[in-house]
Amino acid sequence: MSHQASGAWTENSLYTFASGGSPEAGLILDSAHNLYGTTFTGGAHGTGGVFRLTRVNQNGNLVWKYIQLYSFTAGTDGSNPASPLTFDASGNLYGTDAASASTCQGFYGCWQVYKLSVGSNGLWHIGALYPIPAQSDPGNGSLVLDSSGNIFGTAYDNHYYSGAEVYEVTQ
Repeated sequence: MSHQASGAWTENSLYTFASGGSPEAGLILDSAHNLYGTTFTGGAHGTGGVFRLTRVNQNGNLVWKYIQLYSFTAGTDGSNPASPLTFDASGNLYGTDAASASTCQGFYGCWQVYKLSVGSNGLWHIGALYPIPAQSDPGNGSLVLDSSGNIFGTAYDNHYYSGAEVYEVTQ
């Protein structure tokens, strides 16, 4: 949205997702003004992904280019990322997604915190996975990192819908 001198707002669509992409969480911005986000579905395997929108010059016009950084496989990396992303000081990305069925112990599923890092080949990969305690669902809540690298988030009881928690994941 751009604010006009008249006081009106003008909408400018930056990118339109094809069917299968479902950006349900918020966006974050890096120092180079790239936007990062997740799609709950879509990606190479249909189980969600992490993307970046970058401004590029195309025939004299600045346009936003979509770049798929990572596609979840629904394997050990999980699926369906739910939360907005968070950067750490090294540029790694953190978020939450549904853990794979093989790592879940409960009937109602479970969730995990993932860390995406850029490898030596320049491609993003899962750097670490941390289970979220008990049968707690983070919904689309944000993560916060402290200066020691500890991760904090909120979740609700997805079994009985009877409570909620603030959790900490230590690295």
